[in-house]
Amino acid sequence: MQCLATFALSRRTRYRILLAVGFPLVFAVTLWSMALKPGTPPQTGEGDLGLFRAVVNGVRAGRPYYNVYGAESRTRGYPTRSVFNWRQPLLMRTLAVLPNLGGKVLLIALAVTFLLQGYGLLRRELLGVVTVLNASIMAVVPGNFYFTEPWAGFCLGLSAIAYARRRETAGAGWALAALFIRELAAPYCVVAALLALSRRRWREFAIWTGGGVLYALYFAAHVWQIGQQVLPGDQAHTHSWLYFGGLPFVAQVWRMNGIFAVVPVPLFALVVMLAVAAWWAPQMPWHVRAGVLTYSVLFLFVGLPFNTYWGDLIAPLVGLWLVHTPAALSTLWSSAELPRTLPDLTLRGVLALAPKSQASE
Repeated sequence: MQCLATFALSRRTRYRILLAVGFPLVFAVTLWSMALKPGTPPQTGEGDLGLFRAVVNGVRAGRPYYNVYGAESRTRGYPTRSVFNWRQPLLMRTLAVLPNLGGKVLLIALAVTFLLQGYGLLRRELLGVVTVLNASIMAVVPGNFYFTEPWAGFCLGLSAIAYARRRETAGAGWALAALFIRELAAPYCVVAALLALSRRRWREFAIWTGGGVLYALYFAAHVWQIGQQVLPGDQAHTHSWLYFGGLPFVAQVWRMNGIFAVVPVPLFALVVMLAVAAWWAPQMPWHVRAGVLTYSVLFLFVGLPFNTYWGDLIAPLVGLWLVHTPAALSTLWSSAELPRTLPDLTLRGVLALAPKSQASE
């Protein structure tokens, strides 16, 4: 019994130290990271938006995708030596088939689907769909439908929601759709496939296996087509994508998320601190937890300073993550065995504090 009491006291002390020291330290480190914001080279003209729009218009005019992508990239001074300098063709070929505003309407429809599915899953949470709505703002940013990251990001968000509802087939399908749009969805897909294998969900794992084979063929054809277009004098980046940008780069990627991009730095640091606290939410879905953690660790090492727009890829997952912050704070407060001066921040606790009607009395 004495050993158990010692262990309980030790556990309580650890949580108190976490609340008193750990989270303020996260806040301070985030402020430091934002002060070390990596410099990005200036873009000429419309930058990436101009390139992608020109490629879509070229394909719409009947030119082959890889020919127009290579020609437009060289004209605008973009490096074309690496495979990863060339976007996979699915999105831009689809946009070329649609009317001029068709891509924007379709992306907004995908964002609305994400919002509705998120509301159905999270309506009992205190934050509801507030953070999910914030992540969806990127769908209405002018020209954003030309970029692969928002499309893949919403697909990953819908995948995580489907998994939370135990709809594994839909979860795998949405994640594979994201992968065919942007190869950066691969880390999430690998984690989801490993979770399916570890839990012996053989039907889902068969979907992952079949989808993986199809994607390997798709990406191999992509690489072969690029090999036919690369010229001896084509440029390459002076640094590899293994850049080791560390916490400053991760902070900038996280900030590419709705209003977080424009709020004052101290307020964003507070959001990051609360996001770290959300790790202790007991009900957070595994695919949200694993997805955000995997990308956050990956971006410590991978990504050049101008790749902060990758934040659009993880914004829906981060939105789903942040919804669980109130429940996590209540869990931490209870685990630290502090006086119940902090109200219960779950929806049940808030409803319990609401005044009762006279009819119920």
